[in-house]
Amino acid sequence: MSEITEDTKFSNPAYEREMIQYDKLSEGVYALSYKNQSYRAKYTKEQINSYIESNNVDKLREVSNYFFLASGQYRGLVQYLSNILTFDYLIVPKVKKSDVLTSDRFERDYQYIMDYTDNSYIEEAERFITFITLLDGVFYGYERQVDNIVSIQQLPPQYCRSKYKVNGTYGVEFDLRFFDMYRDTELKLKLFEMFPREFLDYYLDYKNGKTKEWIPLDPTFARCHKFTDTPKPLLSDVFLDLVDLKEYKELDKSQSKLNLYKLIVQKLPIDKDSGLPLLQLEEGKALHANAKKMITQEGIDVLTSPLDIEAVNLQERGSTVKDNIDRATNNVYESANTSKILFSSGTDGGSIGLSYSVKIDESSVFPLLSQFKRWRDNKFKTLFKSRSYQFEILFPKITIFNRKEMFDLYKEGATLGYSKLMLLAAMGVKQSTFMNLINFENNYLKLDEQLNPLQSTHTQGSEGTKGRPKSDDKDLSDKGRKTRETDANANRAK
Repeated sequence: MSEITEDTKFSNPAYEREMIQYDKLSEGVYALSYKNQSYRAKYTKEQINSYIESNNVDKLREVSNYFFLASGQYRGLVQYLSNILTFDYLIVPKVKKSDVLTSDRFERDYQYIMDYTDNSYIEEAERFITFITLLDGVFYGYERQVDNIVSIQQLPPQYCRSKYKVNGTYGVEFDLRFFDMYRDTELKLKLFEMFPREFLDYYLDYKNGKTKEWIPLDPTFARCHKFTDTPKPLLSDVFLDLVDLKEYKELDKSQSKLNLYKLIVQKLPIDKDSGLPLLQLEEGKALHANAKKMITQEGIDVLTSPLDIEAVNLQERGSTVKDNIDRATNNVYESANTSKILFSSGTDGGSIGLSYSVKIDESSVFPLLSQFKRWRDNKFKTLFKSRSYQFEILFPKITIFNRKEMFDLYKEGATLGYSKLMLLAAMGVKQSTFMNLINFENNYLKLDEQLNPLQSTHTQGSEGTKGRPKSDDKDLSDKGRKTRETDANANRAK
């Protein structure tokens, strides 16, 4: 098999076909796998330092992808932050006059928006975008419709840029020279079939000299998301610590092998007066060879010498390789501003420290929710025209850690007359699913006629007792525990 070199990469159609893969990652996400870059087998601290100091975001993106494959700690951090948000959402109308809510046009437009969001698989799409934004430092994508499903197609970040905003969202420019990489005509046509039709029109205009290589994409469909204006990976600060950790693990592996290695020292006799060996060189070689033949187990070797041999241990006292590994591991999570205890056993500041660490992690990904909301609100405005009402999407700040807390908060608000849909979002139930469920239960199963509403334990106790039920011991303060132990509230219940 001939070797593929840099010169043959873009002239070999077979190689080009291997470079393109069109994957349906989920119902809401389509992605082209652009295999036009390779990652180094290993990065040095000097290289990473130079990338950071020069703000070389392309190289930092490569390092991030390398560590995602090579480092369990880094992969765990990226996946952890990608899955903190639940992406529960609500569709809320903004009306100028309440009477429009009863119009047929409003009902039609509302149902259209609900169908659009259901077919967009928003939870899956936004989670994938969050993952790519964390891994690459930026996400570029283009919304399209495939098999009646509204999907987000990922674009290659090396051929995209964002230098301006449109209605509060990042605008996207695309480098049409991306298609020039593929010289095989049949393959290029196949590639254009994977892209929306307008990309072929852009490319033909570029080839005919009507436009330049960089063209702005329609903000109605193009998306760009990043944590900062500089699109470098959010966790790039941990790269140097990951290199240290990898080196210490390699050193530990080498030391473990040495601990299993046995060396048998065979000393040749020496004349006490002259200090010369009593055996000839050939006799010494024969003794050494015979000893080697007697040893069949791996990890054991023979040393034959007339000299005294002394082992020197260069390891510092009180410092072991495993201590360095633990220290390097701690540095990785400290640089990521998260708690080690979330990923491994051990103590790391106790429950209070862990709680604060989780809140910091939550706050690091909340800004993406605002970007997602702004883009979808702009999108809704293009789906229909009305001066009387508009629709907005609401992403409550619900995470895998605070879901119960937010549920209790919204439940308390609902008992006071506030929104009941917020409570549904905290339960993880989609707005359309709830309406379909209620309609099915009441209009088809007639459960509202057959079952009485469940009594709330918030204001009524069981078996005729008064007041709300007892709180869990873990939810009590020190003063509350003391009150329960002394039964100080006994008289209040009478």
